[in-house]
Amino acid sequence: MVTKLSRVGAEFSYTLYLVHFPIAAFLACYLLDNRRLMPGLASATVFVGLLAIVVLYAYGVYFLFERNTRTVRQVIWKRVTRSHSGEAPTAAEAAFPEKPAAE
Repeated sequence: MVTKLSRVGAEFSYTLYLVHFPIAAFLACYLLDNRRLMPGLASATVFVGLLAIVVLYAYGVYFLFERNTRTVRQVIWKRVTRSHSGEAPTAAEAAFPEKPAAE
């Protein structure tokens, strides 16, 4: 369980790094009206809620875009190298590109 959770966290950590500040700043300005949180249980609950929103947003961005990067790169590379070799893809290859081999 911990290994799987660590792997999932590592896979979208770069996306989390990229999007955490803009979304956190937006949420702080929009939801908190630029007010500071004072120490207490209510503020801790708000902080955990905002943290959950940021992490879920980052995972959503990873899920929609970043996780497919390797596949897209391989498909583009195959098409570019094929076009330089003079071979035209068949209709079936164009409609159903090969799925890249799992690493």
